[in-house]
Amino acid sequence: MSSRVRFIDVGLNLTDPVFRGLHRGKRKHRDDILDVIKRAKAAGVQSAILTGGSLHESSEALDLAAQFGYYATVGCHPTRSSQFDSFKGGPEVYLERLDQLIASHLTGTGRCVAVGECGLDYDRLHFSPIVTQQKHFRSQLSLAKKYHLPLFLHVRAAHEDFVRILKEEGFGEDGGRACEWVFDENGPKSRDNKGYTPSSIDGRNCCQPEKFIEGRVVKGRNEPCAIGGVAWVVASLKNRELIDVSRAAWNNTVEMYDLHELMDAEYHEDIAARDASKDKPVENGGVVDGGAMDVKTEAKEVDPTEKKIRILKKKLQAIEQLKARRDNGDSLEATQLQKIEGEADLLKQLEELEKS
Repeated sequence: MSSRVRFIDVGLNLTDPVFRGLHRGKRKHRDDILDVIKRAKAAGVQSAILTGGSLHESSEALDLAAQFGYYATVGCHPTRSSQFDSFKGGPEVYLERLDQLIASHLTGTGRCVAVGECGLDYDRLHFSPIVTQQKHFRSQLSLAKKYHLPLFLHVRAAHEDFVRILKEEGFGEDGGRACEWVFDENGPKSRDNKGYTPSSIDGRNCCQPEKFIEGRVVKGRNEPCAIGGVAWVVASLKNRELIDVSRAAWNNTVEMYDLHELMDAEYHEDIAARDASKDKPVENGGVVDGGAMDVKTEAKEVDPTEKKIRILKKKLQAIEQLKARRDNGDSLEATQLQKIEGEADLLKQLEELEKS
């Protein structure tokens, strides 16, 4: 028995002109965005969150998300913070337009699920100076608080100021959900490894932008179909099975961005197949068959009582952190106060489980 590896790409820059065939302002090949989506699905990417990097890009990301059944973020990248000040009507109007985008896309598929990509980038101050970045980073944090949305963050060479501002704005410890990205867009791309991607998207089958070949990945462009390679590396480093890494990432993403509609019957069937499997794991972590990524795995026996105890202890630990913040005078949200009120019930459950 086998179960599928599935992914959600949480940082897909589908608004980048390279997916329309434009590289550095010059047309190199035809618009192949539909091919990119097709390859992503073949590699097990069943959903994605499209990144908004400016007011214009956020609007475009929301439109594309609605078109492909994905989700999107709304915000302004730190290197584009100067757009707030140069916007017709000023920074207040720019922020208001971001606010309106979020408010009008809070439900259904294609909705806004996070504020960002926002943060600080001190490596490229020729785009936006430090003062401008900090000012408009704070203003975007206000949107996350207003709509109770997680943050999609960017930081480069600015860790101290980045953490300080988040704490000052109430996002320290358990003060808010955040997915932090520390990366270099010009860094090396993933190398190919057998077993985690279909042969049609093998890195050895890439083509140069100016030598476009139908059905092949364009060199120098990071596509969502490569996400399996990232999971393969994580699984190898952690000495875990690929299916387990995939499942953990999927579950974390669903919880972080409130995408519970993705936990469909097919997903639960895959989980049941995974847990019931007695087959030996494939040496490379997974195989591809007919365009869908299937992974044979070996079930590991887990004591359900022990699992429940671990979960309860984690919840109680989080409550202790909330209580400490409350005792220090921090203002907590209603949902956080409700968690504290439920402590007695959790303690009772834990006591009963430990006795059994």
